[in-house]
Amino acid sequence: MSTALPAIRRVIVVVLAGGLALLLGSAPAWAHTELESSTPADGASLAQPPSEVALTFSEAVPAAGATVSVSGPDRTDYAAGPATGDAGTLTVPLRPLGPAGAYTLE
Repeated sequence: MSTALPAIRRVIVVVLAGGLALLLGSAPAWAHTELESSTPADGASLAQPPSEVALTFSEAVPAAGATVSVSGPDRTDYAAGPATGDAGTLTVPLRPLGPAGAYTLE
């Protein structure tokens, strides 16, 4: 009986086990953090300008490193400071807003 056959079987088993481990170990990320709501709401028309904006996400978002800008029709950024976080909500203080019109939150 040849000793090469058991060695080949061992190699095949090791390769298959390694491939299976790679496939099972690299599961894709199924969940992604999504924006659930904002205050003021998207498309809202306000009588008074807000002093802050809040973004609520589907899971906790770290405020450190988060960049949020609020630009007006004059293209000025009205964010007055860095975002702060509480669980899934980021809050950004605003400077007094400029001219009336559409403001974009990014």
